[in-house]
Amino acid sequence: MNDLILLTLMTISYFILLLYDFNKYKTCINEHREKIISILIVHRALFIFLSVGWLSSNKTILTLYLLTLVGLFIHWQTNNCYCVLTQLHNKFCNLPDDKQYDFCFTMFNRETACKLSYTCLFVLAIIVIYKISK
Repeated sequence: MNDLILLTLMTISYFILLLYDFNKYKTCINEHREKIISILIVHRALFIFLSVGWLSSNKTILTLYLLTLVGLFIHWQTNNCYCVLTQLHNKFCNLPDDKQYDFCFTMFNRETACKLSYTCLFVLAIIVIYKISK
């Protein structure tokens, strides 16, 4: 896929998700504006990059993507399958510690969602390694 098209799709998706977040968490944003907006921007940027970055044909982007996957796996492994960004978000918004940010985790019980996430990371890593080696 042309990387310009990919970047455009990522940008549009990013802003749509941010608008959703800002509406969903407007009370919390009003109380902790800079902190919450920073967390939401970083969280959504990572989410979008992880969702579509593997579609790139650029080996530098694919290498960065693979390193991000490895970093995410290590982070989840060392933090009991919790994302520190979700934990910070929950803290500032006075949400329960186990409140999940993304829909994937809310559709399944915690153990199933965690296993599904690890499976996705593994499959994406294989795809990216294959693309880099071509």
